Amino acid sequence: MPGMPEVFRGWGDAGTAFHYVSASPWQLAPCLGGFLAAAGLPAGSMHLKVFRLKDSTPLRRLPSRKRSKRRVIEQILADFPGRRFLLVGDSGERDPEVYAAVARRRPAQVAGIAIRLVETRAAPWKVRERLAALSRKLPAGEITVFES
Repeated sequence: MPGMPEVFRGWGDAGTAFHYVSASPWQLAPCLGGFLAAAGLPAGSMHLKVFRLKDSTPLRRLPSRKRSKRRVIEQILADFPGRRFLLVGDSGERDPEVYAAVARRRPAQVAGIAIRLVETRAAPWKVRERLAALSRKLPAGEITVFES
């Protein structure tokens, strides 16, 4: 079975454009770019969190990753209104909820959601239950869950 780099390269060879969205601060862009290249993942635009200590108070330095990631993705969709997107993420934090919210707001542009199951503190059955609940709120087959 091919790994993510092979799958992504196949998509790239077919003309897919990639937009990497992360809650990581922009200061990590060189490291993340190096990671993508070393992992064999296709090049793409990188959308990282703006993080500057001088711009905020201590209580406002950590905005909701869910909200900011959703805004970034929705802006990318707005920038490319004729494009359809496959949102790929993992179950570790809030990707499934963020992607489901985007899919509900922009169903014509979201072709599907692919979520990789990752190990977390939550019991595996709870994670699967969470994903099943999200799936029920979207058209059948919109969310695909995979492990490898």
